[in-house]
Order: sequence, then C-alpha cells, then structure tokens
Amino acid sequence: MYDYDQTLYFGSNLEKFLELPISEAISYDMKNEAMLPNGDLVFILTTKTGEEREILLEIFNQGENIYIEKDPIEKFLKYRHLGELWKSYQVTCGKNWYDEPLRSFWFDCDSSNGSNAIMNRIYKKLWGWSYPGAMDKEMVTEDHPLYSRKKPSARWSQFQIWDELEVGADTMHSFYQVYKRAVAILGSEEAAKNNQLLQQFATLTHTIGNFTLIPHRIIFQPGEDWRYFQSRGCRSELKDNWYLSLKVLEDFFLSKGEKEAFENYLLAFFMDDYLIESSTKRVEPVSHEMKVRDYGRIFKDKKPLPENREELDTYLRMVNDNILWRGRRMLAALKMD
Repeated sequence: MYDYDQTLYFGSNLEKFLELPISEAISYDMKNEAMLPNGDLVFILTTKTGEEREILLEIFNQGENIYIEKDPIEKFLKYRHLGELWKSYQVTCGKNWYDEPLRSFWFDCDSSNGSNAIMNRIYKKLWGWSYPGAMDKEMVTEDHPLYSRKKPSARWSQFQIWDELEVGADTMHSFYQVYKRAVAILGSEEAAKNNQLLQQFATLTHTIGNFTLIPHRIIFQPGEDWRYFQSRGCRSELKDNWYLSLKVLEDFFLSKGEKEAFENYLLAFFMDDYLIESSTKRVEPVSHEMKVRDYGRIFKDKKPLPENREELDTYLRMVNDNILWRGRRMLAALKMD
C-alpha cells in the first residue's frame, strides 16, 4: 500500500492545497491525484476475482506509476495509458465507467466524471457546480466569492441562455495532439521530450488554470442538437484547440443574440484575457501582459495545430502563459472568504 507524501497528493483537502505558495499551486499537476486510496485496493482484493481483478490491480498500480514519475512528458504518457487500461477493462469485463463504486477509479484530471475530489471542491467553490448536475444558481449570488468583485451584469442570474444548457468539466488546452505534432516537427520523440516549453505544457495541461466548465450541447437551430462537449476532440477539425473551440462557442452565443452573456461567460470563468477590447469584442488569445495575439495571424487559416518550429514555440509560449495567468486568478478567488 502507498505511503502518501501529502505534499504531492491532496485528495479532497482543498484547504491544504491553498496553503501552497502561489507558484506551486498554479503549477500543481493534478495527475498526482490519480493515485487511488488504499481502501480501493482492499475493495479490489476482497470483491474481485480472475481477469477483472488482475486488470483492476494493474490500474491501481498505474496510479502509483504516474504519481512517482518526475519527467513531465513521461508522466503524461503514463496518465494516458491509464485511460487505455480502463478501456481494456470495459471491453474485457463488460463494465461501464459510470458503474458505482468503480466510477471513482476511472480517474480524470479535470473531473469530467466526478473522479477528482479536489477539482470537485474547486468547481463547487468557484461556480457552485458539482458532478453530474447543473449550476446551483441559488448559491451564485452577489455574495458569491467570484461575483462580489463583479458588476451586477456579470452575475450568473443574468446568464439567461445558460438555463437551457447542461454544463460539465473539461480541459481547455489539450496536450496529446500538440505533442504528436511536436514529434513530427522536431523529428523524434527524444527531441520533443527535451523541449522545455513542451515539458512545461505537459504539466500545465492538468493544472487548475486549464480546467473549466463548458456546455454539453448547444443548439443553433430548432431541432439541431450539436454535442459541443464531445465535438472538441481529437477526431474533430478543432483537434481540442481551445482558441478555436472558444470561437465556436462565441458563434453560438452571438447566433442567439447573447453577446453580453458570452462576455460574461469569459468574465465568470476567468477568460477575459481572451477578449480583445474593440467595437466587436471578438475572441482573441491574449498573453498575460494583455498584448493581443491573433490566432489567425499566428497560424494561417486558423489551423488547429502548428506546422513548423516557429509556430510550435509561439503556440506553446502562448498556451503556457494563458494557463498560468488564469490559474493565478482562480487561486485568488479560491482564497477569498
């Protein structure tokens, strides 16, 4: 059984997490939380047999492998392998990820399935949300720690369009597609793994500044139900690129005549760094120095992935800056009484 190092694992202890120095808290890698409690090992050993037991033990051990890995990219790849083990478990044993009590085993850093206890508490404290439900609108009032700093128009109660939407947790800037492209651009996995900007992104992709809530579905026209939550993924034209994903979300709000609601969404979820101050207030990625960085100028035709070394380095610097700066603001809100 594990001998937990409480400096690297927090479980549901948000208070201890908030005691970290700012630089450590905003760069804390939630992949460490994949390590399962010892009670889960007891559950496996006492209730499971045969092949199911062996696969679950492998999953349990993989959590420790992730936890002790120090190399950022290797840590990410081991975390990705954990997902592959769960898929194998599904196929081999005919189990669904949402089966209780096994759902808590199927760890997801952004807690899209409610499996990351510390992110569950962060979502609840910042936005009154908990898996698998919708927003607790009664909690989000002018006295809420997020909105007490905002003008009334930014209150959640003004987000009329969101009454129709189910929202869920998601990772904004995804790593794996960029990593594969980096290997192609740099010529080898070794070269990619030695790239410091990519190493930094491998960690930051699973930090608080890169997690948010997004709609599960959006409807452009009556009878049209588009699964936005799933359609951001690696098989779509967006390739999990958050800048392009945010533009799609903006188009949805504007199509509903809800420009202010979209701007309020950016404010509420600490994304106003992505909003250029102009007559149209279109979404543009912005560095934490608040200098406009137009995604369309950086990547011709708004391609979802960089195509050369210059584009790769520019993209990684921009993403890392955005994640760290947003993480600082989220942390400040979490520390407010």
